[in-house]
Amino acid sequence: MGNGATSDATVPVQVAGLSDVVAIDAAVEVAAVLLADGTVRVWGNGSAGQFGAGLSPASNVPAPVQGLTGATAIATGYLTQYALSNATAAP
Repeated sequence: MGNGATSDATVPVQVAGLSDVVAIDAAVEVAAVLLADGTVRVWGNGSAGQFGAGLSPASNVPAPVQGLTGATAIATGYLTQYALSNATAAP
């Protein structure tokens, strides 16, 4: 849910530790936010590797996607998450 809990909630909950959010997207078991500084935070069940390199298979709070900067858009799907970035990849 993004608030640190591991159980379901029957009412909306506030996601922990987010500010300056410019976009949000969610799919089955995963969510992502794009922040104003071009970084992306993800949470949920990332067991299929959809969170990107450097993240554990699951996170119950928003975790930064390592090595991703300059993101301008995000999208999520079933077992996938995407970011459009204007940054140049390191060799």
